[in-house]
Amino acid sequence: TTLLRSMLVAGGDLAMPPESQVLRTAIRRYLALRHIGYDDISRLIIGLFQSSVNFDLWQISLQPVYRTVLEIPPQERSLAKIIDEIYLHYAAERFPEAKLWGDKSPINTLHLPLIYGAFPEARYLHLVRDGRDAIASMVERGRSIEAATKRWKTSVQQVLKLQPRLGDDQLLEARYEDLVSDPVQTLRRICSFIGIDY
Repeated sequence: TTLLRSMLVAGGDLAMPPESQVLRTAIRRYLALRHIGYDDISRLIIGLFQSSVNFDLWQISLQPVYRTVLEIPPQERSLAKIIDEIYLHYAAERFPEAKLWGDKSPINTLHLPLIYGAFPEARYLHLVRDGRDAIASMVERGRSIEAATKRWKTSVQQVLKLQPRLGDDQLLEARYEDLVSDPVQTLRRICSFIGIDY
């Protein structure tokens, strides 16, 4: 997925930071704690991103986002708007020509219904890898074969569960093996789906 991220951001039309793995946590915290008030929950969500394990790879400060989020008119305030402002700030700092932003975290597939609840209008790209290779890769990184198998299977099942809610304009599945063997055609298809130039 790092390979695909590099390809997609190369043209500058799409801003996609390095993997944060915080989207699902931010949504869960917001749903559980929104009663604490907009100002506090906004600070909490922004803080989750700033304290995420890979945030230093973003090479930005989210300090200005606190002010921007608190200035959002009350009728426009939502979790999606808070997260949107975080990614828009990243885009402005790192990809100033970007028209869109994206989040690249393979773990997101395990939480698709939750993410869909926050972003029902989003486009979802599922880069699926042959299960044997995906599982072997996870085992090499220290997972048991049982845990790796369960994770891959659950990931694919979550995408299948969400598929009936989404049309072809909102969900695209691409195979990792196709990206490697025929990168031009696969990338053209992905760019067309996202709405950016190849």
